[in-house]
Amino acid sequence: MADTPPSGIERRLVLRLLGRWRAVHSDGAMPTLQAMSAQDFTDIGHSLFLIKVEASGEHTFVRVGEQLTLEARADFAGHPIADVPEDTLLAQGIAHHATTVAKRVPVSLGGTFTNRAGNPWFYRSIILPLRSPRGGIGHLIGAVNGKPAG
Repeated sequence: MADTPPSGIERRLVLRLLGRWRAVHSDGAMPTLQAMSAQDFTDIGHSLFLIKVEASGEHTFVRVGEQLTLEARADFAGHPIADVPEDTLLAQGIAHHATTVAKRVPVSLGGTFTNRAGNPWFYRSIILPLRSPRGGIGHLIGAVNGKPAG
């Protein structure tokens, strides 16, 4: 998946999203969805996902970027994250969501997986917590991208 920013801009998707999160991370408190929503995600929106964190543990996608929707062959917005097939880039991106919720910090991972066509892929992902008005984690924002390993 092509993800080439303009010259002089950080190339790595996960670092661009982390930089935006840090830009609105004030006084040691994690950013809110409202603060992150004010950011311009034009350059990375195609690889972003937004998850509503539920006390029940059945977290739901609010938004899934176009590249992730195409690769997964389905739009999971409005669906529980458990519905995502394991052999998709999106599944790799959300695989560590529980760690982000438990530790209340950004978590970035990379690795390889085998996609539904049976081909090995490299991926890199990040999930960042967003504070709810009540102070807990209300949402997770994340990004994932990848490329064929061959």
